[in-house]
This record gives sequence, C-alpha cells and structure tokens, in this order.
Amino acid sequence: GGSVIAFIIADKIERKTIVYITNIIMALVLIFIGVLFLLFSETPLKAYVLLLLLIFYISAFAIGIGSYSWVMFSELIPSKIRTYGLPMMLFLNSMVSFITTSIFLPIADTIGYAGVFILCGLFTSIYAYIVYRYVPKITDKSLSEIEEDISSGVVY
Repeated sequence: GGSVIAFIIADKIERKTIVYITNIIMALVLIFIGVLFLLFSETPLKAYVLLLLLIFYISAFAIGIGSYSWVMFSELIPSKIRTYGLPMMLFLNSMVSFITTSIFLPIADTIGYAGVFILCGLFTSIYAYIVYRYVPKITDKSLSEIEEDISSGVVY
C-alpha cells in the first residue's frame, strides 16, 4: 500500500520532503510505542493500539525511506564513483540492518522494550534532522545538476 502511494506522489512532492516528513512520523510512532510499553499494562486495548501504531510506522516507512532510499542513493552519489559507491552504500545498509536486528533482543533484555523503541525514535529523529539539513532537493533535477549543486555547496 505505502509503496503504491510513494509511486503516485513521486513526481508531485519533493523526495526530500517526503523522506523528512515520513521520518518524523516514524520517530513519533516509535516514541509513542515506547511510552505505550512504559506506562500501560498488558490489555487487549494496548495490543490494538500497538497494532495501529505499527501499521502507521510501516506505512510511513514504505512511503518514505523504504521507497526513496534507492533512488536517492543513486542520485546523490557522484557519477565518478557511482559504480563503486552505490554497491558500498547498499552493503552498508544491509550491514546496519543485520546489526540492528541482531542486537534488538539483547538490548531489549537490558533496557526493556520501552527503552529500545524510545532509543530508536531518537535515532530516527536524528536521521530526520540529517535529511532536513544535508540532503539536497533533487526532484526535477538532472544528475549533473545535482552533482554540481553538491560539489559547489549550494544545497546547504
């Protein structure tokens, strides 16, 4: 569902804006999930609210970074190093995903699910700030225009 929405809005809304807004939504949802684990006991209502929050999170991810990261990676890497840079970024993305899934349960055992979700929400907030501050607007620009903007520092 979210990927279909991303496809529909792809050329109507700036990619940077979509990724930024969906990351803010993801951060808030993660923090709300952490608060839910922290403050509320196990009830059927809590389970339904948690399910709803997870659906919001997955939808925001699918509309934002889940769909646009691959496009943005390829557009932001300079053409001189794209042949090596893109596989390197994809490898690093896979490694971060592997490490994150590998340490989730041990960290949850240490600081609890509330702590893990709040921590992930804080990291996602930092990521949203980085997108806002450092990622250039790239919709309706050629690869050479994007590269020129980045190398000249115009994007900041």
